[in-house]
Amino acid sequence: MKKNTLKLIFAAAFTFIFALSNFNEASANTLVNSCTYDFTSYTLKESDLESNNGSKIYDVIDFEKAAVDNNIPLELDGKEMMGISIYLPESNEVIEDADSLPNFTTFAGPPSIKVTNTGQVCGVELIRSSYFPAGNAKMEINQKVRAQLSANVKVDLSVISAALGFDVSKEYMVTETWSDKVPAGQTWNVVANPTYLSKQYDVYRDGKRTGDGTALKPIGVCFGVIKYKD
Repeated sequence: MKKNTLKLIFAAAFTFIFALSNFNEASANTLVNSCTYDFTSYTLKESDLESNNGSKIYDVIDFEKAAVDNNIPLELDGKEMMGISIYLPESNEVIEDADSLPNFTTFAGPPSIKVTNTGQVCGVELIRSSYFPAGNAKMEINQKVRAQLSANVKVDLSVISAALGFDVSKEYMVTETWSDKVPAGQTWNVVANPTYLSKQYDVYRDGKRTGDGTALKPIGVCFGVIKYKD
């Protein structure tokens, strides 16, 4: 596999929620405390590892700085952190190039909606956090997640939904399975977060731009893996 070093940039902030807990349980879906970790400002490289489900794996190059900046313990219960990885499963959702979309979606009257950017983003809502010792590890997710909308101008939700092609007020089922083999002498904290189709848009009334917004449609699950050496 060809290695790529890159800044991973999506249409919105690429953040994860990781759980801090004790490693007393071999594998438990128990959340004790949660914090929001933002890795957008750190350089990632494509991992040498192959995932079992076709996910793309990226490693945080300066994971120690990322950990310190985000208040993640470099050592927990005598276990030393050895890396942070991000697993991005491939989505079946078609992510259109905004430049290929019509300039405006118009209706009988104002407003008009113009899609300005589309992309994929990993959200901050924690779905599950589990700890896995050495051996085969697996996490299955099957859960409803609500679409999200943020805007600085008020527009009827039905108008936005029609313009963007999905119901911005609806819950969507996200299903994904993560699996991997934890090497001997390691413990992994695996965290699942929803993946969204992101659409940014401008609002126009009488030919004048009056505001903008971003809508997020749940389309899958992304996984963060904090690796500790026993």
